Amino acid sequence: MSYVYRPLYKCRLCNKLFVFGEGHSESEMLGRLCRCINQANGIIRYRDAPYPVNLYDMHYCANGNRGVADFVGFKRVNADE
Repeated sequence: MSYVYRPLYKCRLCNKLFVFGEGHSESEMLGRLCRCINQANGIIRYRDAPYPVNLYDMHYCANGNRGVADFVGFKRVNADE
């Protein structure tokens, strides 16, 4: 069975966790995660370079509300999903 790592977000309004975005290999995911953490902490500055993942996304809550979701990590999923 083959796995990929997809970005995982958590809605601030309804607390739902959801996966959104393309899948990455483990080595690519680790590189993106380390770069994102270092940029967010100001340890490494990449001038004019975007974050390797979106730190925020919009979430459509089940009750019709719209929330802001934070990137919380990568989730390992089946490559077929």
